Amino acid sequence: MELSEQSKQEQQQSEKEGFEYIDVLLENLEQRRLFANDENSSIH
Repeated sequence: MELSEQSKQEQQQSEKEGFEYIDVLLENLEQRRLFANDENSSIH
């Protein structure tokens, strides 16, 4: 019983870390997109 409870907590922890990782990736993509737009507008 204790074992399954602990594995459930570990799963929730890894899911939370996964979501934080996705948030960071999305922020990086957003910044890269804005940076690319700045580059394009400066060229034209």
